[in-house]
Amino acid sequence: MIKLLVADNHPIIRKGLEHLFSASSNIKIVGSVEDGDAILEFIKNNAVDIILTETDFPKLNGLTVLRYLKRDYPDIKTIIFSSQPEEVYGINAIKAGASGFVSKSVNIITINEAIMRVHGGGIYLSDALTQQLA
Repeated sequence: MIKLLVADNHPIIRKGLEHLFSASSNIKIVGSVEDGDAILEFIKNNAVDIILTETDFPKLNGLTVLRYLKRDYPDIKTIIFSSQPEEVYGINAIKAGASGFVSKSVNIITINEAIMRVHGGGIYLSDALTQQLA
């Protein structure tokens, strides 16, 4: 069972993802937090495999959190889940230590695929960005 932490400053996004994954047999949401500080506090006391996180937080933004995670929690994988343009932020997120970038406009199947690929050791970017990079 993949232990997923959801981090987003919008409660409707967090609750929606909790609802969507509540019936999943292979992904369990172990927590839901609202900002970068809360991510770091949560992982001190809870086992997490993957963090699905926004980047735009008011205090400690997602890319700064990535740097902490890469240094202090290298086994936790991170997927950026953002409404920002992937072609601009996707590559920067990967360079900062993320294992994937998923646009908030995708469907639940794509989010699930990204989580499964990252959990298996891969990197997730959209097919369009992957082709552009090639």
